[in-house]
Amino acid sequence: DTLFGTPSARPYVGIISNAAGYALVEVSSEERNVRVLERMTAEAVACRLSAYPPAEPLLYMPSSGDKSSSNMPFLPSTSDMRRNEAGASLHVKVLQQDLFMPSPREGLSDVERSKQCIVSALLQYMECHVNTNENDTNNLSLTHKDFVLLPSSAIAVNSKATYTKPLHVETATQLGLMTDSTIPQLVKYLVPDSAPQPTRRFLRRW
Repeated sequence: DTLFGTPSARPYVGIISNAAGYALVEVSSEERNVRVLERMTAEAVACRLSAYPPAEPLLYMPSSGDKSSSNMPFLPSTSDMRRNEAGASLHVKVLQQDLFMPSPREGLSDVERSKQCIVSALLQYMECHVNTNENDTNNLSLTHKDFVLLPSSAIAVNSKATYTKPLHVETATQLGLMTDSTIPQLVKYLVPDSAPQPTRRFLRRW
């Protein structure tokens, strides 16, 4: 059984703005696990959203000192929105920090706080917006404690690896993760226009 009764396997994503950059929280409703990536730049978040399009809504929590909740540089640009594929445009729900972010306390790391914040907000959102039935009732009674926190990276450390992490801007643009009219996107030339979107996303990731 899935948490929200949806066939989509895409993760739900929450983004938290703070002094160190952005924390990106990916929530798998099917496997009930969470992955938190910290200290990300706006460009890195944009690349992640392009390579792994999230399920909607995208949750966003601005920093406490941010007066404008509409300042989200990681969202797809106007040219990206013209692409007819998952993630080209996203519905965003802005969260209030005082409602969901737990207060700092001893023994509670920033990663745990981010996880608790986004999972709690997501569960509340789905409880209010999803039409529930008898099978969903037990699922929607879950809390953030029912979700397992995964390591921030699933890639094993390999001293012989030759890839660059993070990617250079030029490379990310050629893969189609960023947009620049002066740099061609290689995926466009590798597969025909009729190729399914999962194929394009696979090439961008690998």
